[in-house]
Amino acid sequence: MINKVLTISIAAYNMEQYIRQTLDSLIDEEIIDELEIFVVDDGGTDRTLEIAQEYAEKYPQSIFPIHKENGGYGSTVNYSIAHATGKYFKLLDGDDWFETENLKKLIEQLRMINSDIVITTYFQCIENGPKKENKLTDGYALNTDIAICEIEIRRVFGMWGITYKTEILKKCDMQLPLHCLYTDQIFSTIPFAEANTIRFVDCAVYCYRIGRDGQSVGKEARIKHIGDNIKVCDFLLDFYEAQKKCSNVNIRYIKRRIVTYIRWLVKTYLLMPISEEVMMGIATYDRNLMVKSRDVYNMLSNVNTYKKFGIYMHIIRIFGYGKIALLFSRLILPKDGIKNWA
Repeated sequence: MINKVLTISIAAYNMEQYIRQTLDSLIDEEIIDELEIFVVDDGGTDRTLEIAQEYAEKYPQSIFPIHKENGGYGSTVNYSIAHATGKYFKLLDGDDWFETENLKKLIEQLRMINSDIVITTYFQCIENGPKKENKLTDGYALNTDIAICEIEIRRVFGMWGITYKTEILKKCDMQLPLHCLYTDQIFSTIPFAEANTIRFVDCAVYCYRIGRDGQSVGKEARIKHIGDNIKVCDFLLDFYEAQKKCSNVNIRYIKRRIVTYIRWLVKTYLLMPISEEVMMGIATYDRNLMVKSRDVYNMLSNVNTYKKFGIYMHIIRIFGYGKIALLFSRLILPKDGIKNWA
């Protein structure tokens, strides 16, 4: 039995249209034996599981189709972490894929290293369009272990660029909430509390498909499921306050990671047409945030970190989210809501 270098968890709810491309991107004779691939069919109703079983027949020591009762994205990650035997662990959504040649390069690195977290660049791939590389590694020393508590925080990292050492995931005993969207934000944050070292590898592995109908990051879905956004933010705020109390050495990064996601939540409100109801929603959450974590609240309006957004939050707070704040928002933002605001 060959020891597995990398466990890959594929969340595959009704993904028959994409799952072949996803699995094909992982199959290369040089590395397939070193992969442990869980294809977790989360109560789907299409042929996703049947297709995954076809691949499992060809690669029974590497591909493991799982059918389970629907529990949401978090439940698929929880299952895979609990059963993972690979040295490292990485997520892959069922409609995304890996660059095969770059995956081979990553596996070659993972065989030799013992870093707690590995960060790679990734591609954003527009549906039926071009792809753009996101250079998460820019500005960092490459291919060397760095203490997380010592890194300059140039950006925060999402699941597309993260590969965790499996023992770190098991150590933090993370259980993602069930039947809740956006739990990848929790996955991308909590393990940093248990990790010591991070390594940056300039190798674009993950191909993140954007522009597909029905994606949870689409405008309509973000507005519809804003309650899930709030639930995840509150989960992370509780985690942050607990880590602050125990003086976690990585608290700077954890704080920045959480504030960045809360900014995304506020932007979700601003995707809607600017109205009194929108301002009331922002006000209610922002005031609750001040009670939950004053230093996170303060950082959200940090102009040096968040520039235009920081200025915006500072101004609407000054005017108490009221009529003047509403007029200001209508003056600088599109009436039908923002489309994109970096």
